[in-house]
Amino acid sequence: MSANTDGFGKIYFVEIKGKGQTIYGVLYYIVDDSERQRIQSFIKEHQQPLKP
Repeated sequence: MSANTDGFGKIYFVEIKGKGQTIYGVLYYIVDDSERQRIQSFIKEHQQPLKP
């Protein structure tokens, strides 16, 4: 994870770990439950209300 700052605050870049899987000819990016929970926690920690 890394953060850059600009005039709007911080912009975070987060790597989401998973694997590509083809199901009926369509490629999906499969993320396991622990990785999904890690990302959800990160978003909740760093979430800021939008300014009008």
